[in-house]
Amino acid sequence: MWHALTYPVKMIFCFSCSHKHTAMDISRASTEEKESLCRKYFIGGFFLLPWLWIINAIWFMPYTSESRKIKNMVIGSTIGALIFMAGIIAWAVIFQLNFSSWGSIGDKLAVVIAKGAP
Repeated sequence: MWHALTYPVKMIFCFSCSHKHTAMDISRASTEEKESLCRKYFIGGFFLLPWLWIINAIWFMPYTSESRKIKNMVIGSTIGALIFMAGIIAWAVIFQLNFSSWGSIGDKLAVVIAKGAP
């Protein structure tokens, strides 16, 4: 059974609330544990959670020299996040430029309906 604290944790001091909190310290984990966590984040990104790919790419970038699997998943996470962001930006640009010509569908997709002609 998987437990929430299977990875090494350390206590950190929070300056905003003056309490100690736990933080995950991935550098103390074994290579197998890093690969497992990296794989979970990589797979999670395919479920329309691109922020997991971004976290995966940033968090595991220093450990790419330890394992080829980690390196491949970090590269894949970076590419996946960039493709997803490009898609979102493309959709936003296309929508903003063309929603008024789409008639009632454009109005239904719009959160705020613009008044008047552009």
